[in-house]
Amino acid sequence: MDITENMTTRPLKASDLDQVVDIDKRIVGWSRRGFFQKRVDAAIERPDSYVVVGAVDGTTLVGYAIARIHGGDFGTKGRTAALDAVGVDPRSQAKGVGKLLMDALDDVLRKKEVSEIRTQADWHFHGLMKYFDAMGFEVAPAHILERTAGDQAGVNF
Repeated sequence: MDITENMTTRPLKASDLDQVVDIDKRIVGWSRRGFFQKRVDAAIERPDSYVVVGAVDGTTLVGYAIARIHGGDFGTKGRTAALDAVGVDPRSQAKGVGKLLMDALDDVLRKKEVSEIRTQADWHFHGLMKYFDAMGFEVAPAHILERTAGDQAGVNF
């Protein structure tokens, strides 16, 4: 069931922060206000480095997507975008809003000459992984490595 017929997309504004935080809190179960505040502030300060879009039903924000633009990182050619956050109000999920957001994000990124979108997700979040699959994302050939800080004691390299 696609509910997006009367919806529009637009750039997020600073005044959308409370609605973004509310949607995200209903998805993940806790508030990540600090994260979103930093992203919105950075997007306002450096609009050439961020793309922030919202899906709106009337005056109500029902979804958002936030991406950072990179160029030449780790020897890659061209510009890429890192999708930092995407969220759809749980009442509007699986109804076309996620595709509407991705289409809007793609439109802006194309105008900014960005050739690829990358993201990362916990593979246990099956709904999010299913969404990324439906949006055409594929497993990248890169490996994410991690370790506890300070664990290099006794290592001679």
